[in-house]
Amino acid sequence: MSNAAQQLPSCPHPEEVNRTRARWVDEATRFINECPADVDDAEIYIKLVSTQGWRFSQQNLSPLTLPPQGETFIRLFRGGHTVWGRFPLSSAQWKRGVAELAEAFPPERVGLYRPPKPMPQFPRPNTFDPRFHHLLGEGYKLQRLAHAISDNTWHEGERFKDLAQLTSVQGRAILHLTHRIVCNGQGLVEDSRMHLEAGVKINKYFSDRKQSIYAPASLLPWALMGSSLWRKRAPLVHSHTQSSGYKEVILAPRVLEKLLRQRLPFVCTHRHFEPQAQVGHEGLTLTYDPKADGMVEASPFDDLGRPRDPTPLILNGALMSSFAINPLGAQWSPQGLRPNLGTFFITPGERNHAEILNEIQRDQEVQRRLGANSSSRVEIQVENAILEAPDERGANGFSLKLTEAISSDHQLLAPEKYKLSGTVASTAEGPGLLEDIEFSKEVVDTGTAVLPYARVRLYLHLN
Repeated sequence: MSNAAQQLPSCPHPEEVNRTRARWVDEATRFINECPADVDDAEIYIKLVSTQGWRFSQQNLSPLTLPPQGETFIRLFRGGHTVWGRFPLSSAQWKRGVAELAEAFPPERVGLYRPPKPMPQFPRPNTFDPRFHHLLGEGYKLQRLAHAISDNTWHEGERFKDLAQLTSVQGRAILHLTHRIVCNGQGLVEDSRMHLEAGVKINKYFSDRKQSIYAPASLLPWALMGSSLWRKRAPLVHSHTQSSGYKEVILAPRVLEKLLRQRLPFVCTHRHFEPQAQVGHEGLTLTYDPKADGMVEASPFDDLGRPRDPTPLILNGALMSSFAINPLGAQWSPQGLRPNLGTFFITPGERNHAEILNEIQRDQEVQRRLGANSSSRVEIQVENAILEAPDERGANGFSLKLTEAISSDHQLLAPEKYKLSGTVASTAEGPGLLEDIEFSKEVVDTGTAVLPYARVRLYLHLN
């Protein structure tokens, strides 16, 4: 292979992964051993992320190789007090940082506290999978995958009489490699993982995305994701103008995940929600499971190196556990004290997706809630949407700008012309999403969560 080909983005070899990990393990161990003798303990958390792959726009491909991104969090313990700081991946910066952190300790001692010994729950199968290298190999195979997604999408466009319908194809095929190390005076844990991500966006609005932490048995479904998406969307005609009002809405799992991940932790950490408070209807059970095998965000240990266990956050509609990050763990989080759902599941419902789609028009309870206005009975399934930033209503209120939505008569709503508004929790004005929701029997693996389709009642209006 030529030197030029060797420079193309490629899956790193397992030996290269091991060398990188071993280097930072040595650096972390040396740092802990050289920490000042007057501290009770020290802890370092190292995270290094490498990203490489190919992007495509129309029928043009270009390599995507970003410089490695890394950060380090250091904590010192003395006399019952803890100080911490965030630093770049540089041992020289660590030494200067420790000297500055030591000066921040209060003079008095109030006891003794040391961090727990870092230990994984059990050997994880989702550490670096060497089969990725055998499957994707050198850079040309990654390039072929990106090219196949783009080319198959355009080829599928030729099957339709009016190829001009297909005006834009963009996307990427990319590998993410992450190393994480937690080390203190009592031990060390380390983890390396890789996940393959591919995404495609058609005509600027229709999009699909796949993720996997294991080498897939076949790359054919990945190569055909753009053509499959176009085949589903191209035959649909654009709908006429929709009237404003409350609509019965089906949220696709990825849209539901986006909404819950960004808003639910903030709402449920509000002072009005105490433990055991009823925050949703009895069919809602949401479980945080950080050890979920095969999920991109799965982790055997937390930012302090402590074992993680599944935790029901909402059980039969009742708030069981706080969504807030442990204060000690929050010091290590790149998001500071920001709550985070991580990998989560929602228990599915009793009716399947087709039953919800077909029977909702004849549901007497739905008709009663919507009223006599027949135009309000139009059902909409939202495949993709943009969640707008919180406004004066706070995190509880939300607005979804629809980019890919289908009406009950199989017509596409004009992208970005409409919004859906509602609240996460109930207010004096009416029930919120958590209380007025029905889940499908089917569930979808989004790569970071396993969720059903959700039927909710939201207000549709022009953007």
